[in-house]
Amino acid sequence: MLTIVCVCINSRGMKYSHDLTGEFAGYLADESRRIGVAESIALAECEDDIVRVMQQAAETGVPVTVQSGRTGITGGSSPDGGTILNVGRMARVTGMRVDAVAERYVVQVEPGVTLKGLNTALVNGGDFDVTGWSAESLAALARYRRLGHGHVFPPDLTEAGACIGGVVANNGSGARSFRYGPARPHVMALRVVLSGGDLLVLRRGACQTSGRSFALESSTGTRYAGKVPDYRMPAVKNASGVYAADDMDLIDLFIGSEGTLGVISAIELALTPLPTVAWGLTAFLPSEAAALDWVERLRLDRQGMAAIEYFSAEALSLLRACRADNPAFGALPVIPLHWHTAVYVEFHGESESEVEQAMEVASTALAECGGRLDDTWLATSRQEIDVVIL
Repeated sequence: MLTIVCVCINSRGMKYSHDLTGEFAGYLADESRRIGVAESIALAECEDDIVRVMQQAAETGVPVTVQSGRTGITGGSSPDGGTILNVGRMARVTGMRVDAVAERYVVQVEPGVTLKGLNTALVNGGDFDVTGWSAESLAALARYRRLGHGHVFPPDLTEAGACIGGVVANNGSGARSFRYGPARPHVMALRVVLSGGDLLVLRRGACQTSGRSFALESSTGTRYAGKVPDYRMPAVKNASGVYAADDMDLIDLFIGSEGTLGVISAIELALTPLPTVAWGLTAFLPSEAAALDWVERLRLDRQGMAAIEYFSAEALSLLRACRADNPAFGALPVIPLHWHTAVYVEFHGESESEVEQAMEVASTALAECGGRLDDTWLATSRQEIDVVIL
């Protein structure tokens, strides 16, 4: 049931509250700590709830701020008037299938499922509430538990509590995007509610642009046509602007659009097997120039590398201060003052010998760039990696 907090109803039937206090006050802010204002809040529990809110907002001209986990630090979930549409209660994994062609598992999720919640359940053998799952989904889950558990949705955002809807809407990535890319290539299908309440069902490979022009139909048969932007996307990690390219898959226009084109109500994600072996190395170097030199050499080889993260001298100074003043940083090892700059590198492989070989190549390059093995932290387990990644 849709929950709308209100104190009055206007002539067009839209419900408002001018006093979002108490248990609802937290919805006015995200991790940016910017506190916004809103006249009402709708807590959606299903796709029909989203449709209803968007239809009412379109009829009344009321702006809508879409949010779920509110873990962002840019203020995107903090409203500037109008209605808050929160989809955090839509938090079920609704199915699974086997993609026989690509030899992978695919899961269907609601936008309020968290990144940590999904991946923890997957690592624990698919520990999902399967109420309402189809026979096909149950069969896929049984196969996963029997043969293949140990798969994840690979984007590793700093905030593991981020909701999948937000991860997809922002094309989230994380440190391991060096190997696995951002969210976009792992999204197989979307259901998107448009500003007037119309519904688009987008499946990868089903609808492409012709050059930069597109045409598609909604679930009600309404035809939409137009052109994607004519700029060129840079060939590097990028999160600015909607995605645009010649002859592109139209689903990619909505991934990373940050809610400006519609509200994501359901997502289908392709899963990736966990690596058999994962090691992490944090190297502390005498200068920024030495760190950049090492990174350039690493990028040329790329053997087994899953992540590269840079930590400036200022970042290390902040960590030293936090370790001294904040008990939450007590587990962090001491960072000596002569350590100027740091680079974290993570290696994934199918065997220890494979990862050891990649580590040897990186260590040789490190020494050639002025680094020392004595000034490194090495992690050979996931628990240790969580410490040395800073």
